[in-house]
Amino acid sequence: MQRLRGRGAIVTQCEEAFEVSEEDFNRVDESLRGILPEGYYIQWLITFNPYSASSWLKARFFDTPSENVLAMTTTYKNNEWLSENDLALFKEIERTDPDRAKVVCEGMWGIESGQYFSMWRESLHVVKPFEIPRDWVKFRAMDFGTARPYAVLWFAIDYDGDAYVYRELYGWGGKPNVGTGETARQIGEKIVELEMREENLLYAVLDSACWARSGVTGPTIAEELNSVLIKKGLVGFMPSSKGRMEGANAFKQRLIGNELEDGNYKPAIKFFSTCIHCLRTIPIIGHDKHKPELPDTDAEDH
Repeated sequence: MQRLRGRGAIVTQCEEAFEVSEEDFNRVDESLRGILPEGYYIQWLITFNPYSASSWLKARFFDTPSENVLAMTTTYKNNEWLSENDLALFKEIERTDPDRAKVVCEGMWGIESGQYFSMWRESLHVVKPFEIPRDWVKFRAMDFGTARPYAVLWFAIDYDGDAYVYRELYGWGGKPNVGTGETARQIGEKIVELEMREENLLYAVLDSACWARSGVTGPTIAEELNSVLIKKGLVGFMPSSKGRMEGANAFKQRLIGNELEDGNYKPAIKFFSTCIHCLRTIPIIGHDKHKPELPDTDAEDH
C-alpha cells in the first residue's frame, strides 16, 4: 500500500488487493483519520484481478452499491500503455487457457475450485417472464436455513417435460451466504402471501432433514412450516428423496438438456429473469474441496 496526494484527495492505493484480507483492509481503513486542509478528502484506490467470486471484495464493493464507492471492471483492452509483447501474452492466455482468460482477460469473477455447473449459460437458461398456462404442472421446492439463507423455488413443467423456475423466495441477510434468522413459521407466512394470489400446486418438497427432532421438543421445522401452509389450504411439504449427488446430477442433466436432430442441445430447465438470486449463485458454485464430485456446500449453494 502507498499514499498518493492528488488535487483534493489524499489517496491510499492498494494493489493486488485480492491478497489482502478484509480484516487487514479494515485495520488500515480505520487508521486513516484526522483533520485535512479544506477541500481535501481521503480516498482509496483499490486494484485487483477478480480471481474468486467468493472474495470479500465482490461482496463489499460490487454486490452492495454505495454512493461512496465507484466500482469499475476493466480489461487489458482498456490499457493503452501495453506493449506488443503484453498484448501477445493476453492473446496466448485466451488461446491456451480459456477459463483463466475469463478472469485475467475479460474481467469476469472466477471460482477458485472451478465452476461446478460449467454447462450454465445465461443466454440458454434465462428467459423473460411469461404467463404460464394453467394446465402446466406446478410444484414448490425448498432448502431451509436460518444463519445461512433459505431458498424456496416454484417450478412449472411444460408439455415436453421441461422445467421453468418462475419464482424465488430467497432469505438472505443482504450479504452472500448470510441468512435472515427467520423462524419456520415466519417463512411459511411469506410462502402463503406469495401463493394465495394464484396457483394450485401439485406437490412440494423439502430437505428430509427438516423432519428430524434432534432432541428438541415441539414441532420440527417441517411440521411448523406445514402447519402454516395447510391452515391456509395450501400444499404442505413432503420429504425430498434425493441426496446431494442425485440432486446435483439431475440438475446438471437438465442444464444440458436433450439432443436435437441437428446435434445441438435444448435445455430442460430455464429460469425467469426475475429469479435474481438463482442467476447470481448458480454460476459461482464450485466443487467441494474434499469431494470434488460434489458441489461446494460451504459456498452459497442454497
